[in-house]
Amino acid sequence: MIIPIFNEEKTIGDVIKIVGSWPMQPEIVVVDDGSTDGSDLVVKNLGVKVSYIKLKQNHGKGWAIACGIKESLGEVLVFLDGDIVGLTHKDLEKLIAPILNNRTDMVLGAVRFLRLKFLGPVPAISGERVILRKNVTSHLETMKTTGYGVEMLLNKIHANYE
Repeated sequence: MIIPIFNEEKTIGDVIKIVGSWPMQPEIVVVDDGSTDGSDLVVKNLGVKVSYIKLKQNHGKGWAIACGIKESLGEVLVFLDGDIVGLTHKDLEKLIAPILNNRTDMVLGAVRFLRLKFLGPVPAISGERVILRKNVTSHLETMKTTGYGVEMLLNKIHANYE
């Protein structure tokens, strides 16, 4: 799991607790993109094994995700935003199943956000995704420059896949 965060002190703890207790979860990489709140203390004090990367200044979501990909070891990459509310193991299983069953090369999720307070599909810009490492490693430098447009870049990369 790669979880980019920026000032997610109120929500990141619950996200990590769910991900950390999920039986299928081999690793959690949290990339703190220059948070100025207590996000770092929440992550460090949960008692969950996390690879934590703290960027000194905010570079944008694309940069954070590229750093997370470099740090992670898995061939299947799961991206989760740090402000999801109500995340469950069942949500994670639904998100990853199409990749594990070789039915697709990218899965997008629709989730609940604390800030937006709605549940609904936002397929083109969803931060919750599952992709294969092999499809994105050659795009990491470009990804760093995309900021919040990283989702659109991932869509473009996967446009010719099934």
